[in-house]
Formats: sequence, C-alpha cells, structure tokens
Amino acid sequence: MIHFTNESCDLDVADALALLEFASKDATRPNLGVGICDAGNLCATDGHALVVFRLEDGAKGSEAHRNQVWSQAYVKTEAAVAKATKQPVRLMYSAFTGGKFPPVNQVIPEPGFGVEKTRKVRGKDESTIETTLTPIGFNPMYVARIAKVCEALSDSKSKRSQPGCQLVAMRGELDPLRFEVKANGREATVVIMPMRI
Repeated sequence: MIHFTNESCDLDVADALALLEFASKDATRPNLGVGICDAGNLCATDGHALVVFRLEDGAKGSEAHRNQVWSQAYVKTEAAVAKATKQPVRLMYSAFTGGKFPPVNQVIPEPGFGVEKTRKVRGKDESTIETTLTPIGFNPMYVARIAKVCEALSDSKSKRSQPGCQLVAMRGELDPLRFEVKANGREATVVIMPMRI
C-alpha cells in the first residue's frame, strides 16, 4: 500500500524496506535517496541501481511534490518507528532534502534484447536487430536487492512463495539491465547499471 495525502506519503514497512535497499546512504548527495519521480511514482536510487514502484494514476504523488527526495536516513528512521508501533510508514513532505530526484525515465531502457542497428541493403535502409549480445558486467549485490522488492509486492497473508521477476531489457555492455516484478496487482521496475569487468 502506497498512499499520498496532503502532508505525507504513507506506505507499508515492506515497501519502505525495499526502497531502502536502493536508496543512497551518502548524505553528501541530497538528490539520491527515496523520492517521488517525475511520473509521480515512488522511487529510490543510489546511482548504481534504481527501483520504481509504478502506481495507478489515482495513487500517484501530486505535481507539487514530484522530483522531491527524502534521505535514506530519514526513511530508515521512519520505517523503524512504524515497525515498532505496527503503523504504516509516514514520510512527511516537510522532510524533503531540497535535492531534486534524478529524471529516472532517462535511464530506464525500453524492453528488448540486443542492439538495434540500421544498415543499407541495395540502396534501401533496413532496420535490423543484432541478435548476438556482448557480455554485460554487473554487481550481483545490486541484483540481490530485487528480493526485497519481491517481498514488498508479495501477499504477506498467504503462504505462497514470493513473486519472481523478469529480465526484460539487456542491450549491450554499457547499457543498464531492466527487471519487472508484478504481483497482487502491483508492479515495480528495477534498473541495474552496468560495470566494467
């Protein structure tokens, strides 16, 4: 559950813990942490990995609060309080860092595999998809964070296993990976930045 009010964003502890897995711990970077991204969804990033909890239009943050960010430390404290009191996590708009959350849509790749190329065939342009992929290096600890997103989207009342995720975009060695997690009518996108190995 993620709900925006006039004064705060309220969410389940599991959602907050999943966001914290991706939020920057670096206090010198006030634009990274947990934020309301440009589309009004709840997001978190540390610059290496990103999660976007895609919300229905009626559940999205207001235009006035978009691109605002809370620090990792603030969200962590509020999650601990909520867990102890068995209440939802309440993130007050008054606690925004003043930093501007990065434009996440610029780094989320379109779904697909391979690298799109255009080549000339007998004087005509022909669009083709290159089917061979170069190896992509990534930090496995960033991928491990996806487990928290699956946990947040799972139905805690049922005993079924956590939802899985799909790798939906993998282009080339310098392009990010995109994963989708869907369960119980909720959706999240996870982006992992590549690294040179």
